[in-house]
Amino acid sequence: MIRLASYLAAAAAAAVLGAGSASAQTVTFSTLPQGSLLNFQSTVMSKVFLDKTDLKVIVTPMRGPEAQIAAVNSNEAQIMLTDASNAAAALNGEEAFAGRPMTKLRAIAKMVTFNIGMLVRKDSKFKTIADLKGARLSAGWTAFKQGERLQEALMNTAGLTMKDVQPVPIPEIIRGADDLKAGRLDSMAIAVGAPKVKEVDSAVGVRFLPVAFNPQNLAAVKKVRADFYLSEVKPSPAATGVLAPMHLLAFDLAFVTNASTPDDTVVKLAKALLENKAALAEGHPSFRGFLPNDMAKQFSVLKYHPAAVKFYQDKGIWPRT
Repeated sequence: MIRLASYLAAAAAAAVLGAGSASAQTVTFSTLPQGSLLNFQSTVMSKVFLDKTDLKVIVTPMRGPEAQIAAVNSNEAQIMLTDASNAAAALNGEEAFAGRPMTKLRAIAKMVTFNIGMLVRKDSKFKTIADLKGARLSAGWTAFKQGERLQEALMNTAGLTMKDVQPVPIPEIIRGADDLKAGRLDSMAIAVGAPKVKEVDSAVGVRFLPVAFNPQNLAAVKKVRADFYLSEVKPSPAATGVLAPMHLLAFDLAFVTNASTPDDTVVKLAKALLENKAALAEGHPSFRGFLPNDMAKQFSVLKYHPAAVKFYQDKGIWPRT
């Protein structure tokens, strides 16, 4: 939390300095509430943009990913980090976006792999996801509907549905983690590396439940969303709750903008990311997994902003097929 505070302070100071320039373009970075990993990552990225470009970047927390995506689609905000599979649902007008497709979303870059697992208290009797039958699981996710899809995909690997468990309504991840800490919840889906996981671990101890890596489980998660896959996660200081090497649900975190964002702005943002992995990794260890040469990874539905396409073609990292 000390590092996060220092980045927030530095970002705020840079924003104040940038405000003195009449030519500085203001770019609003839509993100999730404080305490989420995505909020921390967005803050780190904004610091890089403030340091390495002439853009004035303002990080604005939203109530949840649906509000975050709607803000970028309407151009109320210009950039965000989001699950590429959730962006696909938004573009198609599906799930939480049924009847209101978010057609203005365009990718600037693939950032890092996000790993999601079912978290339990360390002293819990539950050892596998299949063991969760009859357990008290997070449900509702009124402010974070994406959580339903993430948890559904993990439960699919064990052949479980919400009919097999005791649903406990929660609005979003932070509240769910608090309920897990308080003993009102047995398990919930949450990201590896989230600051809230470390907080709960400090209080009661936590661990993630592994997913067996096999074709059946890969098909089970892709049945929920085509962009989902399985990824191995190893114990590390940044992976609180991962007590042994294990596979968990994975998706790509995409850096997304509005289709109307000016070409030169998109290029400035992409260039700053391409050239500053070290600064990103210094801000948060999750960016150690950022691969500049993989910034143009292709997604199932989400397409790239034309200026990003040209930038990657010029750099020789746009996929040939």
